[in-house]
Amino acid sequence: MFADLKRLHVGGLVIGVGTVFLRGLNKLAALTVRHAVPAIYQYRTFAAAGSLMSYGTDLLDSYRLTGVYAGRVLKAENPAELPVVQATKFELVINLKTAKAFGINVPPSMRAYSKPQRMITFLPPLIQPSLPNGNMHSISSTD
Repeated sequence: MFADLKRLHVGGLVIGVGTVFLRGLNKLAALTVRHAVPAIYQYRTFAAAGSLMSYGTDLLDSYRLTGVYAGRVLKAENPAELPVVQATKFELVINLKTAKAFGINVPPSMRAYSKPQRMITFLPPLIQPSLPNGNMHSISSTD
């Protein structure tokens, strides 16, 4: 399959979340690198396994929000009256070793965000989809 992707000149993959992908994440990451097909995933574990990058919610922050919400319910607040809670912290993770293997130059301005030298974790602004009137709205990912 990956050899066919290269032959068809596929520029990259967006790989969703699912048990099949999570179970085989190391193999999937190795295949994307071996066949030089850049891929982006939702969770940072894929970038840590060797894939090019991920963009998605910060899972630890999502778990924290879930705990706060559950705590409110356990304190006898009516769940029907609680506001809908949505993730507010997103992260872009780039695997620098894989980027180099693909010939992608990551600018020094982005490298400044790198905590471990192997990956960059960058918290970009959250861009919301266009509204019917065509306007774009941007909110900070750390609000």
